[in-house]
Parts: sequence; C-alpha cells; structure tokens
Amino acid sequence: MAASNNVLEVLDQDALLLSIHDLYPYWGSPKFVIAHDTFKTITTANRYILIVEFSAHERRLAVHIPKYIDDDDPRERWMSLIIGPLKYLKHSLPDRPIPTVHSYSLDFAPPVKVPYMIFDWIEGVPLQAFTNESPPRDARYRILNDLSDFVLDMSLCPIAGDTEGILFYGRFATRATADC
Repeated sequence: MAASNNVLEVLDQDALLLSIHDLYPYWGSPKFVIAHDTFKTITTANRYILIVEFSAHERRLAVHIPKYIDDDDPRERWMSLIIGPLKYLKHSLPDRPIPTVHSYSLDFAPPVKVPYMIFDWIEGVPLQAFTNESPPRDARYRILNDLSDFVLDMSLCPIAGDTEGILFYGRFATRATADC
C-alpha cells in the first residue's frame, strides 16, 4: 500500500462507527468528539487517538489509528505489539487504570480501510513537562512515585506472549517467562 500523508481521509468513518455501535448497541449512537470542525485527536509520532462518545451512555472510547499508512514503515507495527500486553496487564493488575481493548483490526482491509484499536478512554490530565515553577515539589514526588510504582508493577508481572514471550526493553533486554 502506498504511503499516505492523511490517513483520516482514507479512514471510513461510518464503517468504524458502525463497528463500535455493533460492540455496544445499547449505548446509543456513537460519534467522534469534534472540536473546531475537525476530529478532537491526540497525536503522537506515529498515530492518532480519536475520542468516541455515545448518545445514551456517559462512557467514552478511544480509537488508535496509524498516522501514516506505509507497509514498509516499522512504526506501523506498534499496534500488534501493545494489544497483548494491554490485555494481560488489565487482567494481571486489576487495581491499575489500564484500558480494556474492545476490538481491533491489524490490516488495511475494508470496511474501515485502516488498522485500528478500540479501547477505554480514561479521563485525566495530559502529562506536561516539569518546569521550575510547576508542579510544586511535593506534587512532583507524588507523580514520580505513582509512575515508578506502575512501572515496578509491570516489571514484576512479566507478560506471557506467544511461545517466545515478549521482551521488556529497558537498560537491559530480558525475556519475560514467568507469570504473576
């Protein structure tokens, strides 16, 4: 498939919304959150996160889609590498706010035409870089302790993947083999 600079034009929005509706028809009609006449998105280096809300339910879902469509770009393989770990962490660390993966497609096939992953939207405040003034020192310690607790929980609960397992990458790459 040829590279595209605007995956949002390739995405079949109606087909994606229908897929979401089929998951939870009793939540009412799903729609993308729109801000300033366009999708409200969170953009990372290689993907968009679209927010979906429902007419009869307060819950929101998020949809990850690639930012670029290029079969030769290794950054496009990110989704298959996070679905398994997210599912496993959700099961293994139930007290942590880990989103549930509801549905996904890893290919460019119709009807949606782009890979996607549908998961829980978790409300919160986006992390910002610390400055000299903000946040206050006690809040910094609390934030860093919470993050370190979460990373430690993940490292103590190795992810069992396929027959070879999944690698944790950090200072040293180690093969995860044990279960929690």
